[in-house]
Amino acid sequence: QRNKELSYTLRLCHLLATNADGTQAATFGFELSEDPDYEYPVILRVEPQSPADVAGLQSRDVLLKINERKTKGLGYDKVRKEIEKAKRDGRLEMLVVDQETYDYCERTNKPLKEPEMKVKHIFPKSRSSANFLKLPSATAVAAPSSMSPRDSTEQLSNSNIKSNDSIPSYNTTEV
Repeated sequence: QRNKELSYTLRLCHLLATNADGTQAATFGFELSEDPDYEYPVILRVEPQSPADVAGLQSRDVLLKINERKTKGLGYDKVRKEIEKAKRDGRLEMLVVDQETYDYCERTNKPLKEPEMKVKHIFPKSRSSANFLKLPSATAVAAPSSMSPRDSTEQLSNSNIKSNDSIPSYNTTEV
């Protein structure tokens, strides 16, 4: 029992408005629900490869805070508005706990906060290098030794490298 108690942690999930493949996301990719058994909103579903999934949010997580604002007793509509505001601001941090830990803390009167519980920060997993702009290899662009520095510069400026090709936009506008 003691080992299990020590493994209980809160998770602070840092969400970005980008999908796992680096494209801009229309939503954070989760559904929120009110559950009469909880004083807090509950994450009903998390879409695979969504910003919520990449940031470590899980179905049936109990949502304790949004950007440091407590959600206890706020009600579904106010919580939803806070999430929409966070999307416009480009920053969404969600303090969550799994249902098992929440239920345990309720039964034992253990507070759901620091320092009584550890908080694990979960940042989005970094995108694979396959999603970044691919530049020609150095051998394809390098000038042969017989070329002058001027010829080399002209070859580079005439190459097909464009500075903004394939770079995803990170602006957020919708929830």
